[in-house]
Amino acid sequence: FPAIADPPITGQNYPSWWTTFRGLFQTGLFNRRHFMNRFRTGMAAFHKHRHPLSLVSIDADHFKKINDVYGHDAGDVVLRNLSDTFTSVIEDGDMLARVGGEEFCLILHEQDFAAAHAKAERVRQAVEAMDINYDGVLLPRVTISCGVATADKDATIKSLLRSSDEALYKAKDTGRNRVCPVLGS
Repeated sequence: FPAIADPPITGQNYPSWWTTFRGLFQTGLFNRRHFMNRFRTGMAAFHKHRHPLSLVSIDADHFKKINDVYGHDAGDVVLRNLSDTFTSVIEDGDMLARVGGEEFCLILHEQDFAAAHAKAERVRQAVEAMDINYDGVLLPRVTISCGVATADKDATIKSLLRSSDEALYKAKDTGRNRVCPVLGS
């Protein structure tokens, strides 16, 4: 790959390698485009081999408040701490990406619903235990909400993403700082 530096191209015409790696600068995590490419590959393998495939959608609770009260630099520190904490809990075969501002997705190959739910809960607990200092100030406790979904025989990329998002919204609507399964599970 070319050296990672600001792309020499202006506007939206970035080289393909830049789009994949630009997410690494903020958090060290892959971006949404890379996540979707890996998710497509994982879904194809699931349909071919029928090994378990689970997805966890993760959102930082009340993240906007951190940015509003302490500034965007503090928000960046929170994102880096989240990234470090996530990666300390997940395993080599797991794939984590930052897919939006404070939104993350975790692809869990070879992990059924129970294993995925347990892993999401370990991640949630690790985040809740974080102490984040910014410019000499201990920031308020950061928590996350997680939605967990596992592919069934009819799953598509769209349906599994929708299911994990619905579960995430349920976690948000029922008090945040929790892990919720797909509605109806």
